[in-house]
Amino acid sequence: MKKLRAGLYARHSTIMQNSESSSDQVTACLPVVERLGGVVVGTFSDPETSGYRRDRPGLLRLLEEVRQGRIDLIVCEAIDRIARDGEDIAWLGKKLRYDRVRLHTQVEGEIDEIKLAVAG
Repeated sequence: MKKLRAGLYARHSTIMQNSESSSDQVTACLPVVERLGGVVVGTFSDPETSGYRRDRPGLLRLLEEVRQGRIDLIVCEAIDRIARDGEDIAWLGKKLRYDRVRLHTQVEGEIDEIKLAVAG
Protein backbone atom coordinates (compact mmCIF):
# COMPACT_ATOMS: atom_id res chain seq x y z
CA MET A 1 0.00 0.00 0.00
CA LYS A 2 1.25 3.46 -0.93
CA LYS A 3 2.18 5.67 2.03
CA LEU A 4 0.44 9.01 2.32
CA ARG A 5 2.80 11.88 1.51
CA ALA A 6 2.38 14.34 4.36
CA GLY A 7 3.12 18.03 4.51
CA LEU A 8 3.42 19.47 8.00
CA TYR A 9 2.37 23.06 8.61
CA ALA A 10 3.18 25.24 11.62
CA ARG A 11 2.65 28.89 12.46
CA HIS A 12 2.83 31.21 15.41
CA SER A 13 1.77 34.82 15.43
CA THR A 14 4.20 37.14 17.12
CA ILE A 15 7.70 37.58 18.38
CA MET A 16 6.10 37.64 21.84
CA GLN A 17 5.49 33.88 21.57
CA ASN A 18 8.13 31.24 22.13
CA SER A 19 10.45 31.23 19.11
CA GLU A 20 10.38 27.41 19.28
CA SER A 21 6.59 27.32 18.94
CA SER A 22 6.54 26.37 15.26
CA SER A 23 9.13 23.61 15.67
CA ASP A 24 7.23 22.31 18.72
CA GLN A 25 4.09 22.17 16.58
CA VAL A 26 5.91 20.12 13.93
CA THR A 27 7.12 17.69 16.59
CA ALA A 28 3.56 17.32 17.92
CA CYS A 29 2.34 16.40 14.42
CA LEU A 30 4.77 13.54 13.80
CA PRO A 31 2.75 10.93 15.76
CA VAL A 32 -0.33 11.84 13.68
CA VAL A 33 1.54 11.12 10.46
CA GLU A 34 2.86 7.87 11.88
CA ARG A 35 -0.60 6.78 13.07
CA LEU A 36 -2.02 7.45 9.59
CA GLY A 37 0.75 5.46 7.92
CA GLY A 38 2.26 8.45 6.19
CA VAL A 39 5.70 9.77 5.46
CA VAL A 40 6.68 13.43 5.85
CA VAL A 41 7.72 14.88 2.50
CA GLY A 42 7.85 18.52 3.54
CA THR A 43 7.62 20.91 6.46
CA PHE A 44 6.21 24.38 5.94
CA SER A 45 6.11 27.12 8.54
CA ASP A 46 5.28 30.75 8.99
CA PRO A 47 6.82 31.89 12.26
CA GLU A 48 5.76 35.29 13.59
CA THR A 49 3.02 35.58 10.96
CA SER A 50 -0.66 36.30 11.44
CA GLY A 51 -3.03 33.49 10.53
CA TYR A 52 -5.36 36.06 8.99
CA ARG A 53 -2.99 36.46 6.03
CA ARG A 54 -3.45 34.19 3.01
CA ASP A 55 -0.15 35.31 1.50
CA ARG A 56 2.00 33.54 4.09
CA PRO A 57 5.11 32.19 2.29
CA GLY A 58 5.03 28.78 4.01
CA LEU A 59 1.32 28.33 3.31
CA LEU A 60 1.75 29.32 -0.33
CA ARG A 61 4.63 26.82 -0.76
CA LEU A 62 2.51 24.11 0.87
CA LEU A 63 -0.45 24.83 -1.42
CA GLU A 64 1.84 24.79 -4.47
CA GLU A 65 3.07 21.32 -3.46
CA VAL A 66 -0.57 20.26 -3.08
CA ARG A 67 -1.41 21.68 -6.52
CA GLN A 68 1.54 19.82 -8.04
CA GLY A 69 0.20 16.55 -6.60
CA ARG A 70 3.15 16.01 -4.23
CA ILE A 71 1.13 15.94 -0.99
CA ASP A 72 -1.81 13.71 -0.02
CA LEU A 73 -2.18 14.82 3.58
CA ILE A 74 -1.66 18.04 5.52
CA VAL A 75 -1.08 17.83 9.26
CA CYS A 76 -0.96 20.78 11.64
CA GLU A 77 -1.36 21.19 15.37
CA ALA A 78 -4.85 22.75 15.20
CA ILE A 79 -7.09 24.25 12.52
CA ASP A 80 -6.30 27.79 13.71
CA ARG A 81 -2.65 27.30 12.78
CA ILE A 82 -3.53 27.05 9.08
CA ALA A 83 -6.68 29.24 8.87
CA ARG A 84 -8.09 31.74 11.35
CA ASP A 85 -11.56 32.71 10.15
CA GLY A 86 -14.57 31.21 8.42
CA GLU A 87 -13.80 32.65 5.02
CA ASP A 88 -10.23 31.35 5.03
CA ILE A 89 -11.30 27.93 6.32
CA ALA A 90 -13.85 27.65 3.49
CA TRP A 91 -11.24 28.81 0.95
CA LEU A 92 -8.72 26.25 2.17
CA GLY A 93 -11.30 23.46 2.36
CA LYS A 94 -12.36 24.10 -1.23
CA LYS A 95 -8.74 23.93 -2.44
CA LEU A 96 -8.02 20.72 -0.55
CA ARG A 97 -11.24 19.03 -1.73
CA TYR A 98 -10.40 19.90 -5.34
CA ASP A 99 -6.95 18.30 -5.02
CA ARG A 100 -8.27 15.39 -2.89
CA VAL A 101 -5.94 16.21 0.00
CA ARG A 102 -6.87 15.26 3.55
CA LEU A 103 -6.37 17.62 6.51
CA HIS A 104 -5.67 16.30 10.00
CA THR A 105 -4.76 18.15 13.15
CA GLN A 106 -3.14 16.92 16.32
CA VAL A 107 -5.95 18.51 18.37
CA GLU A 108 -9.13 17.94 16.32
CA GLY A 109 -8.26 14.81 14.33
CA GLU A 110 -9.46 14.61 10.74
CA ILE A 111 -10.98 17.85 9.47
CA ASP A 112 -13.84 16.59 7.35
CA GLU A 113 -16.69 18.48 5.64
CA ILE A 114 -18.65 18.75 8.88
CA LYS A 115 -15.73 20.09 10.92
CA LEU A 116 -14.92 22.55 8.11
CA ALA A 117 -18.51 23.81 8.16
CA VAL A 118 -18.54 24.17 11.95
CA ALA A 119 -15.14 25.89 11.97
CA GLY A 120 -16.33 28.23 9.23
